[in-house]
Amino acid sequence: MTERDPDLVLGGFCLWVIGKPYSDVEDDYGQDLLSFEITVETLWSTVRCGGTLSAARLAGFSRDLASIVDTLDGEAVLEASEGGTVMVLTLTMRPLGHVDAVLALRIGYDEEDHRIAWSLDQTYLAPLARQVRMLAAAYPSPYPASILERVKAFEPLRSGLASRLLNAIFGARTGPI
Repeated sequence: MTERDPDLVLGGFCLWVIGKPYSDVEDDYGQDLLSFEITVETLWSTVRCGGTLSAARLAGFSRDLASIVDTLDGEAVLEASEGGTVMVLTLTMRPLGHVDAVLALRIGYDEEDHRIAWSLDQTYLAPLARQVRMLAAAYPSPYPASILERVKAFEPLRSGLASRLLNAIFGARTGPI
């Protein structure tokens, strides 16, 4: 993707912020947007794409991730839904220091969907939180902190068969489905 090291690294997930796509725009919305590129590598595939990310959502992700690191409980969601690529990275703490990571991608307007899930140890979170904090400081949002509400990512509706297949592959969810 780029010649330099990634800004965020979590396992096989790498994200580079390229800059502000509308740096000459004076309104807050244009100043809040950041261009990004990601690469996700698994044993079976590699996905590369780019899109636009809100600096306000990056700051919210930084806040939620810091909370997870401090309490070892909760969820942090980084969502980029501006432009042609939709990216949702969800990190959820589980018992005994386990973290579930799910990356959902919709690339382009032809709705090419990818869902990659992996588990990792809590020790990956503190370095990631530092990376996110540094990135949010480098690209501050023009919006006041009071509007940075917790983001709740939506999950597309799944049929019963799809849920059973996902549970068979990735493990069943706890609680009622």
